[in-house]
Amino acid sequence: MARAINIRTSNTINRTPAITALLAEIRKYPVLTAEEEKELFVRIKSGDEAARQELINANMRFIFSLASKFAQGDNISDLFSEASIGAIEAIDSYDESRGIRFLSYSVHYMWMRISEHYRKNGSIVRKKDDARIGAKAGIASDKFYAENGRFPSEDEIEIGRASCRERV
Repeated sequence: MARAINIRTSNTINRTPAITALLAEIRKYPVLTAEEEKELFVRIKSGDEAARQELINANMRFIFSLASKFAQGDNISDLFSEASIGAIEAIDSYDESRGIRFLSYSVHYMWMRISEHYRKNGSIVRKKDDARIGAKAGIASDKFYAENGRFPSEDEIEIGRASCRERV
């Protein structure tokens, strides 16, 4: 018997009509038991594309939940797409004989896709110290410009970064 999983979105997620419709669609698919998951993988190994789609649909709640943990503002749909692609990639290398549930295995692939998305599109998530170093470097650059009438060279920037790291 399939168990129910509630989907909770954080306060930073904007509940647009598209997100609301996506959540309504996701809730239609039941969560799979371990036995149902094994049966699907037997069908997937034999080339059944409908079984592949059923597996992805059944795991969309978790995929959305994972994406929403890393979303900031409006980028939930991008992260959901990336996490979905990661789950699809995980299907091909998953070995059901190891005794690990598919979601436990596929989390790595989903996380890697989300990380790659942030690397390509500029990371919004930063450590507190990195933000402070960046702010100090910007202040130092402005001060240098005010004093010298030009922006600092790359060597001068590196010296400034090193001194900021020492102070943090």
